[in-house]
Amino acid sequence: MRTSLAILFCFLLFFASAQEWRTLNDIDLNQADIWTLDVIGDSLYIGGPIGTVNGELTIGSFIWDSSAAHIYTPGLFEIGSGAYAKGHLLFGDTLILHGRFDHVNQLPQTRGITQMKNGVWGTIGGSCTGGTDQVVSAIVWEGELYASHGYSGIGDLTDVYSFTKWNGVEWVELETVLGSTVSPIEMCLFNGQLWGGGDFEVTTNGETVHNVAFFDGMHWQDPNGGMSGRIQALYPDEEEGRLYVAGNGSLAQYGDVSCPNNICYWDGANWHPVGEFNDINYDITAIAKYRGQLYVGGYFELNGQAEKLAYFDGVHWQPVPDAGVIDEWVRCLQVYKNELYVAGSFPDIADLGTTSVARYYLHPDSVVWAVPDTTVNVLEKIPSGKAELKVYPNPSKGEITVHFGFMTDRQLAILDSNGKTLLQSSPGIRESENINLNNLSGGQYFCVLLTDGAEPTAVHSFIIEK
Repeated sequence: MRTSLAILFCFLLFFASAQEWRTLNDIDLNQADIWTLDVIGDSLYIGGPIGTVNGELTIGSFIWDSSAAHIYTPGLFEIGSGAYAKGHLLFGDTLILHGRFDHVNQLPQTRGITQMKNGVWGTIGGSCTGGTDQVVSAIVWEGELYASHGYSGIGDLTDVYSFTKWNGVEWVELETVLGSTVSPIEMCLFNGQLWGGGDFEVTTNGETVHNVAFFDGMHWQDPNGGMSGRIQALYPDEEEGRLYVAGNGSLAQYGDVSCPNNICYWDGANWHPVGEFNDINYDITAIAKYRGQLYVGGYFELNGQAEKLAYFDGVHWQPVPDAGVIDEWVRCLQVYKNELYVAGSFPDIADLGTTSVARYYLHPDSVVWAVPDTTVNVLEKIPSGKAELKVYPNPSKGEITVHFGFMTDRQLAILDSNGKTLLQSSPGIRESENINLNNLSGGQYFCVLLTDGAEPTAVHSFIIEK
């Protein structure tokens, strides 16, 4: 009897510790909105428009050692209203801090990017020169420091297109990419190459690119058609030979590859979706790999629910257990000392009563992988490169308008998430269709445009909120 009780006790103990949400030991963050989590050495550097930590003025960045928070000394990182630290990295033995700020310790030429060496803040070859200039992304590649996005001048350079490198002596202007954003907003290293993502369509050399590209040291190169939409997260998985790319785009490889969850990966030759089903809509802004599974954060719905954090079980994207209601953005994810750190602008997570940042522990033996799903994948029925539909409002309360973009007499079908046809319109020439779906319950559905032979030629997913 005692043996049975001991086994039961051990089982309950394991179950209780299999997964757990934890605060950062209840540190008090004031005016916090976390934009970056960077592991450097044995510490986690946390940055964003942070007012105070435990009542001590820090504004912009602090260091976490897994048990306590530490403020930079000497040297106070001073920023104006709305400014923030966007990233930390090592360049040799020097700490580089970059973001949107005017100066550090009122030192000249420390706008947007600065360095700390031997505990002293200073300039690194001069700073951004415009009043609102900023360095949003920075990375060290082949012994040189690359900086990008949001500045028109840096150091002695003026009228530059926001992509430069510091070679240890001077800032050098480089070919960049242009579009709604100038130069990459995210950068990473993959297979020895420098990659960048953003919202761009052409290089300053006149070559076409599609929101994600790699830099060969001289020019930006388009990787087989790139990905649609604004790229907001890059995650290199060297172990699997994959570069994960995410944002708010649903197509890749010149539109020939569907990425139904706004995330796909590059294997060195082609693009592939991560999940075949439309589990996630809206923006993904962060990617991490924890216990062998992918996690994403952002501002999205998961199967029609207002989730901002999800993990991939091999078939479907799933909500992270016990995360609770996350009312604002999850901006960044980072694995540090066997825990997944989740940060952003949310007022609470997992009902911990903590703001902006928390950590999630999952026991390695409790990871669950799904078996293949027999649910019909509506998207794989749809040939690529065909007509596109527009559905609004989306989400809807039950009434939608479907706009075809051209006059057509083709029929329109409404399918549920299992591929079952719920409604099919009558033939007739029109450019749009108003449909009443008040009898349907809340969830995800599909509008499918059919040919005369009932073959699908275009699809658009939408959400009904009830």
